Amino acid sequence: MQHGQPGYSATLTAATLILQLLAKPEAGANEALAAKGFDDACKLVAKLRAYGRYAQTMAKELPSTIFATQKLLRELETAVENGALPTDNGTLNFYMHAQNTLTAAKQALQTQRQPAVHNGRAAVGAAGATVETVQLFFTAKDRTKYCIAQSQDDGGAATLTQLPSCKKQNRPNMQHCSATVTSQPEHAAELAAVVTGAQASRAAIASKGCRITETRGNDGIVETGGISTFNKLLMAAGLLKITNAAPTESAWDNTGITAAKSALEELDDMKSQNTKGLETSPEELRKLQLFGTADDDYDFTPMEETKENLSLGTDASTVTVTRQTQQAINKVLEN
Repeated sequence: MQHGQPGYSATLTAATLILQLLAKPEAGANEALAAKGFDDACKLVAKLRAYGRYAQTMAKELPSTIFATQKLLRELETAVENGALPTDNGTLNFYMHAQNTLTAAKQALQTQRQPAVHNGRAAVGAAGATVETVQLFFTAKDRTKYCIAQSQDDGGAATLTQLPSCKKQNRPNMQHCSATVTSQPEHAAELAAVVTGAQASRAAIASKGCRITETRGNDGIVETGGISTFNKLLMAAGLLKITNAAPTESAWDNTGITAAKSALEELDDMKSQNTKGLETSPEELRKLQLFGTADDDYDFTPMEETKENLSLGTDASTVTVTRQTQQAINKVLEN
């Protein structure tokens, strides 16, 4: 057929379409990922949120409690000077106990506040990215298409029943931890659980219409051909990897933490820093805040200190500040 003859343009158009179809990969299988990986990620989020509360304890609550305890000690000194309290062993032991508690809290604040705040910032960032990923996959669905399957054996759309660690009041939990945290959190076990164990439990279920995992030529979320160099999407703070191949259970992979320069990597780098030792300070300081405010019949718990801490010797035997001594101090400080 010669150029310009009837049918030439139609033949050329058909040939062009065939070449385009051959050059453009077919749509991916639109896999849904099993709920297990997302639920494990939410368990990690719970630990990450605790870092934020721990940082608040160090940066705000502990300093204010230290100042209140210093005020208490000044009032106690005044009561002794005025003769309102006897200068006996009981009063002295209580005073030394309060001084030791205050000193330990100051040391904890001085050495641990900066790493605690750093960890809190990194952890909250990682938690936010992970929660947003879970919410995106969970809500990307309609009656027949979805991105999270119930399990590797049940390809039906996941509900929050299959994501118990991700829910609060029947919706994805976007809220931060509200409880006071006084112990340095540890997230290593939860981080490992996201990417270890029975990989099949995090399997991908094919042909569920999930556009987030779609891998096709020009209009998939990740490019399959050579047109784009952006052929990998790291989500959930680097834990979930969507590539230019159909996802499998290995989509959950902690090597992405480094590739993404993730906040999780930053947090992991801080693990070697010693941030222990705060555990008792806030609680012990709060006990001291009772004095001067508790009822006269409040049932104080006897306090025990070693003689060494009270500068009464070097042995490990203990000295008890009795309930009666504490009640007397509380009574005087009320006035």
